[in-house]
Amino acid sequence: MTEFNRLQNAHNNQLVVGTSHRDRVFVLRGDKMGLFKTNDDNSLEYELTVNNLQTSSGQVLSPAKVMLHQQDATMIAVNPNDPRQISHIDVERGKVVADYNLYGELAAKDIAPISKYAQTTGESTYAAVANNAILKVDPRQSGLHKAAEGSM
Repeated sequence: MTEFNRLQNAHNNQLVVGTSHRDRVFVLRGDKMGLFKTNDDNSLEYELTVNNLQTSSGQVLSPAKVMLHQQDATMIAVNPNDPRQISHIDVERGKVVADYNLYGELAAKDIAPISKYAQTTGESTYAAVANNAILKVDPRQSGLHKAAEGSM
């Protein structure tokens, strides 16, 4: 039995299938992320578990929304405890490398690629949906707020 399966009182809450490396599947269960690969016979095989996802400030991160980004090298996650905060997870290292806010008090309701094939490219920007706004988010910007200038 894998470590991912031994979690008590937890259930899978997110499933993300890779777009660039089609043989990878990510399953999130609470603050844990399981990585599976697809075999030649199209069955899933467990590879590893990333335990104790945490924000850069050390808070437990059990993402409400996730999206693979930049050719599946990073994952964007919305923190359900503070939906104003978005976490940038380096999938290869299995840890949060940056946390930032959209803009002011805006809370992210959802996140999406900026264009149809953006996830399969090195595109850095993505879209975030708030109650009354759609924002273009650019994590490369300096400062705590990452909403790009102008509108989409």
